[in-house]
Amino acid sequence: VADHVLGVSQQIRLHQSRRDWAQAAAATRRILKMPGGRKSTHIRRLVELYQRDNQFDEALGWIDGWKQISPGSTLPWITEAKLLGYQGKEKDALLVMRKAVQKFDEDADLRAQLAQMNAESGRHGDAEQLYWQLYEETDDLSGKLRWAQELAKLAETQGKVEQLVAAFDERRRNN
Repeated sequence: VADHVLGVSQQIRLHQSRRDWAQAAAATRRILKMPGGRKSTHIRRLVELYQRDNQFDEALGWIDGWKQISPGSTLPWITEAKLLGYQGKEKDALLVMRKAVQKFDEDADLRAQLAQMNAESGRHGDAEQLYWQLYEETDDLSGKLRWAQELAKLAETQGKVEQLVAAFDERRRNN
């Protein structure tokens, strides 16, 4: 079995070097059907190949299995949201990211990605709320500066820089 997996893996690399994403995906599916082949790395590769081939529905079809095999990983969630975004399904993408943030509530980077998605989709209030949470939860100065910078960018796009400065002044007085 190991020799067969190695041979198919070489086929996958060959197809990838030729940018033949469909054939590389077909070979990856063969690996997934082999005993012991249903691994997170193979599913991830398959999803990436489908994405490169613009087969977003096929890629999305493998996400639930990827989540089951890798329950502690945020990557399947992030990938699902991106795929939905590529399809123009902004609301679904935001919903997936919200669920991911609920599941992985300690992951600041995931919340930052949700905030960015909210900002990009015009949900400035939701983005601002997330950035303020991240700002308050951060103890180190570089983290505070990172979130203050994101808040400043958001305020600038909305023409609310003065309100942001006032909010920081208020926080400074209260601390």
